[in-house]
Amino acid sequence: MRLFIILIACLAMPVTASSVQSYKMKFKHLPCTGLQGVVTDIETKYNHVNDSKKKEYRKKVKAINQLRRDKKCHRSFN
Repeated sequence: MRLFIILIACLAMPVTASSVQSYKMKFKHLPCTGLQGVVTDIETKYNHVNDSKKKEYRKKVKAINQLRRDKKCHRSFN
């Protein structure tokens, strides 16, 4: 019975392994100031999360930096 409950719980949780490309699609509609806000939010949360979440945050920042280059945003923020 326990195994059945664990199996159902695992199947019910979606796998959310997003790539840099998917984050670019998610953030592409934000203006430069919106991208800066997302990076600032990530920087405040970064030191307080586990390693898997840090990996996800690094992918988000990489996608945002690529979008900033594509949009030619003037201000540099890392």
